[in-house]
Amino acid sequence: MMDIITENLKNLENALTQLYICWIDDINTCGYRFNYHAQDSYRYLYEKILNSSEIVFNEKIQIKEVTEERKKCWQNIDTIIKDILNLYEQNYEFFSNLDRKTLALDKFKECTPEVIKYDAKKIEQKYDTLIEAFNIKDFKSTKIYQVYAFLNEDFHFEIYLYLKFLITEIKDEFKKNKTYKEIYSKDYKEIVDMGLVDALYKEGLLNVFHPLSKYQYYKELNLISSLKSLSIKEGNIEKSYYLINKIYNTIKDDDTKKYWLKRLLNILKIKHNNYKSKNKVANISP
Repeated sequence: MMDIITENLKNLENALTQLYICWIDDINTCGYRFNYHAQDSYRYLYEKILNSSEIVFNEKIQIKEVTEERKKCWQNIDTIIKDILNLYEQNYEFFSNLDRKTLALDKFKECTPEVIKYDAKKIEQKYDTLIEAFNIKDFKSTKIYQVYAFLNEDFHFEIYLYLKFLITEIKDEFKKNKTYKEIYSKDYKEIVDMGLVDALYKEGLLNVFHPLSKYQYYKELNLISSLKSLSIKEGNIEKSYYLINKIYNTIKDDDTKKYWLKRLLNILKIKHNNYKSKNKVANISP
C-alpha cells in the first residue's frame, strides 16, 4: 500500500502534468478553449497542487531522506515545474491578457437575469459594486465567488507564484521548514499604511493610475481589494515604476516586499523583467 507522502507526490506530479498540457492547449488554440470549464479546472488543479504539496511539507520530509520512489517523483516534479515556469514566463502577456472578466460577467448575467435589461457598461458597474462590497478575507468562501466571481481570478499567475516558491524549496531541501501559507498568509494586514497613501495622494503621485477614491487606492496597494481595479494611465508606465519603487522601499519585511511587488506588478500587467530592466528609471523622480 502506498504511503501518504508518496501518494501525494504522485498526485502533485499528475496535477502538474495535466496543468502543463492544458496551458499548451491554451497557447495552441490562441485562448479559444479558455472558458468557464477551463477556469474551473484551473481552480481545481491549483487547490490540488497546493494541498498535495502542503501535506508533504507538513510531514517535514527532507529530499535526502526519501525512498528511491520518492526521489524519482521529486525529479519528475522538478522537471515539470521548470517547464511550467518557462512556459509562463515566455507567454506572460498571453496568459495575463486572457479575458477573465468577460467570463465572470457572462456567468453573472446568467445568475442575475434582472440585469439583462441594462447595457454592458451598467452591468459591469453593478458587478463591480457587488464584488467590491466584500472583504477579501471572506470573499473566497462566499457563494458569489464560488459560482461566478472565481472566473475573474488569475489562476495562471497564482499557480506560477506558488511554483516559484516550491521550486526554491525543492532546491534548498525545505530549509525554511514552513509552508507557503505559513510564510505568505499575512491575514490581510496593512502593508502600505494610510499615511503614506495620503501623502502620495496629496503629492499627485497616484495620478499615474486611473482615478479611484483614496480609500480604494489604499485597498488596491494593500492587495485587499476584491475587485483589483488598479490600472495605469496610458503614457505613465515609467512614472509608475518610480512610484512602485518608492512604496517598495517603505516595506520592511523582505518576504513581504517580494510578495507585494510580484502581486502588484501582475495586477498592473507589468512583466517583472521589464520592471527590473527599467529600475534605473524607478530611482529618479518623474
